Amino acid sequence: MAGTDLRLGLIGCGNMGNYYAHQLAKSRGASLVVCCDPSPAKLARFREKWNIPGGTVEWRDLFSGSGEGADLDGIINCTLDRLHGPIFAAAAEKGIPFFSEKPLAVDFDILRRHEPETLLSLPFMINFSKRTIPAVEAVRRLVTEGGLGRLHRLELHYRQGWVINHDFGDWRTTSPWLWRLSAKDSYLGVLGDLGSHMIDLAVLLAGPVRSVTCQLNRIDKGLTSWQGHTLDSPDEAFCLLEAESGASLLINLTRTFAGEKDGTEILAGGEKGSIRFRPDQEKDGFQLFRPGDSGWQRVGCPEKPLRNHERFLHFLKNRSEIPSPGITDAVVNHVILAAAAESAERGIRIDLNSFGEEKLGRLWKRMAEQA
Repeated sequence: MAGTDLRLGLIGCGNMGNYYAHQLAKSRGASLVVCCDPSPAKLARFREKWNIPGGTVEWRDLFSGSGEGADLDGIINCTLDRLHGPIFAAAAEKGIPFFSEKPLAVDFDILRRHEPETLLSLPFMINFSKRTIPAVEAVRRLVTEGGLGRLHRLELHYRQGWVINHDFGDWRTTSPWLWRLSAKDSYLGVLGDLGSHMIDLAVLLAGPVRSVTCQLNRIDKGLTSWQGHTLDSPDEAFCLLEAESGASLLINLTRTFAGEKDGTEILAGGEKGSIRFRPDQEKDGFQLFRPGDSGWQRVGCPEKPLRNHERFLHFLKNRSEIPSPGITDAVVNHVILAAAAESAERGIRIDLNSFGEEKLGRLWKRMAEQA
């Protein structure tokens, strides 16, 4: 890569690492100057493939301010979920701009180390990538501007089948998928993976959440462990959330639905009409029905929002206001995920405000004030 203005570091040279390396190779004004992966062989292949000058097997080197971590303008995190916490803590301590794959998956005690105002001002973005689908942004505008009137129902379905279909490779032989089946490496399994996206959209469309009830299920795979990984993370989740507005929010998640590769479906109903769409089938349009119409009408969405990493680069170049989805979106999402997991474990409905105050104290109160 040719020398450019922005010098970026990347942690994790797997699937998403390759995605960002590919995107940055096409961008102007930014390049990867150092990457990190615990596997020396994987690191070497990645550096050669993308012509990256620096490399290290220790992610802490990128936060040192010297050597491989010297003069970095920002860091992109694509690691396993279990590393998100310590890496986030290092980024927060140094105040370096930081872009992370979802979910946040940061221990609450790490978040509580910081004063709310300090944490909320961090130059941080998280990749809730469903936000960048043109139809999602158009539906958000329609709903938040009152196009459906008072929203009373929202359904978000996310169905994958890779555990059964092996759409992305057999998880027994493909490491990027095997780790997702382990509770040690994958934060809350399908709930943290697919669920973090749907919870983000639920809050985006319906506003703050008051309570959550959740049920988790793990499918019998005929094995309890494989290649050192315990197969103990949940494969299915059913969540019922209540918005502060009174709207009911249903979230249905699975990674064992044979025949679905990456299927999402969103339904919203309000007093003035309903919408429905399948972003995996049509990203630039949705169906709208209003009482009195002859039937469902297609609404086109030609405007294409910037992808989240593009917003991050724009922020780095212009030092403008930190764009969404940022730290507030990430923490709210994290609290709802943790409350959903506790609901499933205890078999009870969880009051989100009480749960948030218990876990985050003043930080959660500060976020409630912002909402």
